[in-house]
Order: sequence, then structure tokens, then C-alpha cells
Amino acid sequence: MEDEIYLVEIPFTLDHASVVKRLRLPKSDGRHETMVSELLESSRAVARMKAVYRVSHAQVIDRDTVDISGTRFTSRALSRNLIDQDTVFPFIATVGKELDEFSVPA
Repeated sequence: MEDEIYLVEIPFTLDHASVVKRLRLPKSDGRHETMVSELLESSRAVARMKAVYRVSHAQVIDRDTVDISGTRFTSRALSRNLIDQDTVFPFIATVGKELDEFSVPA
């Protein structure tokens, strides 16, 4: 099971209000609101969010070192957080190259 790699597709969910709040846009600015709406609509059409992960064995070597499936990491925080864990799920997530290559309409 440790050698299997899993691919997961993730739904793209961004809501207009959260984006406006995060960008700290003035509430009364209709122009910016329209731009955010258009960008969100375009982004939803092209974003292809995915993640890959695998089940891995973790072993704390000492207070600064952890071995995860044969790869050694030097991190006191990681060592502390994994002290009582023997299974971890390393992962990589992306919004996809489609969104990275997306060009904003002028």
C-alpha cells in the first residue's frame, strides 16, 4: 500500500464575497465587484485542481530528524508533530497548469 500513489480531483470553490474580502476591496466600488465576478467565472471554467498523495511510514529518529519512507527531514517541528505517528500522507496539490496559463481578459 505504501508504494501506491493516489490522484484526487478537487472541486474549485471560491465565492465572490470571500475574494472581495481577501482583496480588501471597497464595498461600494461596483467596477471592482464586476471585475472579481468576471475573473471568478473565467477561473472556474479553466481551473483543474488536483492532488496526489501516498500513504507513507514515518519514524522519528531524534528531536531534529524524521524519516518518511526513506527520505530524511531535518525539522524539530516535524519531529515534534510526528512523535506518536507512524503513518503520514505526503501530498502535492495544484490548481493546474490551465489556471497558471490563463490570461486575464483586457
